[in-house]
Amino acid sequence: MSASRPGTPLPWHIVPYGDGDSPVICSDKAGEWRICFMATPGGSPSSWRAIQANARYILHTANTYPKAEALAEALRELESAESDYRFAHAYGGDNTAAWDVMRRAGDKARAALADWEAAQ
Repeated sequence: MSASRPGTPLPWHIVPYGDGDSPVICSDKAGEWRICFMATPGGSPSSWRAIQANARYILHTANTYPKAEALAEALRELESAESDYRFAHAYGGDNTAAWDVMRRAGDKARAALADWEAAQ
């Protein structure tokens, strides 16, 4: 987890609460460190499915946040490297070093994208 992301450390888990009729998002699998109580279903099977889907969505979003953050950082580095390369190329300087930096930034961005996509 990045230092820029405040909050409860990841990963998070969905744990049944009480008699099992309400999901709770927790930072441990035993359910001792609760983060979020989800609404009770109110007896309707469709509302129960919606509540479970919402809990899974919250969980997935939180647990994949570090991968999305790494991807965004890699894309910022690539953008900067590309700008430096274009500047060196436009003004006739030796752009070999700028090309190498841009190539490494592209490799890092592709790896971050693959990591993020694998988590989807």
